[in-house]
Amino acid sequence: STVHTRKYNYTLTTYPTDTITLTVYPYTTVYISWGDGHSDEILPDGYTIGTSVKHDYEDGKKQERIISVHIEDKEINNTNGSYGTIDYFSNNIKNTSYVPIKKYEVLKGFDGKLYGFFNYSNYTDYLLDIKISSDINEITAYGLNIKSGVGTLIIPDSVNLISYLAIDSLVIHDKIELPKRATVMLGGLGDMTSTLHNNKEIELTVPISKVLRDNSFSCISGFKMVIPEGIEIIGKAAFNFNKSNSPLVLPNSLREIREEAFMFSEYTGGLTIPDNVNNIGARAFENATFTNNLILGKGLDSINESTFEFSSFGGTLVIPSNIKNIGTKAFYKYRNEIRKFTLEEGVERIGKSAFANCKFLKPTIITIPRSVKHIDNMAFGKCNNLYKILIPRHIIDYEQIIHEDDKTKIELY
Repeated sequence: STVHTRKYNYTLTTYPTDTITLTVYPYTTVYISWGDGHSDEILPDGYTIGTSVKHDYEDGKKQERIISVHIEDKEINNTNGSYGTIDYFSNNIKNTSYVPIKKYEVLKGFDGKLYGFFNYSNYTDYLLDIKISSDINEITAYGLNIKSGVGTLIIPDSVNLISYLAIDSLVIHDKIELPKRATVMLGGLGDMTSTLHNNKEIELTVPISKVLRDNSFSCISGFKMVIPEGIEIIGKAAFNFNKSNSPLVLPNSLREIREEAFMFSEYTGGLTIPDNVNNIGARAFENATFTNNLILGKGLDSINESTFEFSSFGGTLVIPSNIKNIGTKAFYKYRNEIRKFTLEEGVERIGKSAFANCKFLKPTIITIPRSVKHIDNMAFGKCNNLYKILIPRHIIDYEQIIHEDDKTKIELY
């Protein structure tokens, strides 16, 4: 049979006088390198689970020393396709006083790929530091599924593919570095959170790829997200359910924001859509929260269905002249009170319930520009503090644009 070897190196901190217990699996060879330069080899047979090795230093002192564990995980091509695994391996490296593993360095993968590296430790009083070697070019599904807190995670530029759910459920405390250019698949960086470092949010710079894949950065919270120049398309739900106390700055290279991209996300500051963006998908910013105004770019000619439904921005809302069509429920139930509202000349169609259930800070008069050719049902229905709407005389069936119980006045000009 053909034997392939998958190699990993983990560096850990432990006390030299304690026993290190290793749980190893069939076809797995483990080498222990000690601080005095000697090493031990553990080569279990196909049925052995659980091997102990002990080495005592002459001084017998409880001093922390760095040792390394080198694993060769051999894949055997036989009729059953069986191979060794190191799943949960890191949780089973421990000593009798339970001094935690603190540092890991992944040096080699199987054909350049990092497979399942797990740590389900229940320790909460320490952080892991993880560094991945430049020999790795892909992190496979569930490649880094770490349940303990992580101080520093460094993924080198050699990694060009972060697969489905590759990095999941991490809590970063100090620093994260991702490759400058890489493809991140669906859920590749999901459910990740961070704590404040020196009272600031940790920067997370998205790897450059012309197209950011669907759901690639979902459910990330506590980071200052940096979306660099070079990214042209943000995929469906790519950043949905993100939470940050920093502004969201979109790159000038961006051309398209697909549906649900930032749905249920929260950022401080306003949002400026770059002028090169020519399409924003349906519900892209539904239920999104910002603390300042929305500025729509010059490259847009329409706002799709529910794009900003239930969203929250600052008190000024301007629909610029380049927007021709405002889709159904485009700004339905806009959550902030609107202080200033402007529809510029150039708008041609206002969809059903486009601005329905909006709230105005004070009694407001809206002027519909003469360029408008059609207004659908309930476009301004049930709006609070909407005193009057001025409508061009060529608009027909204008009574339907508000609810029958509304007190809003309609006046032709």
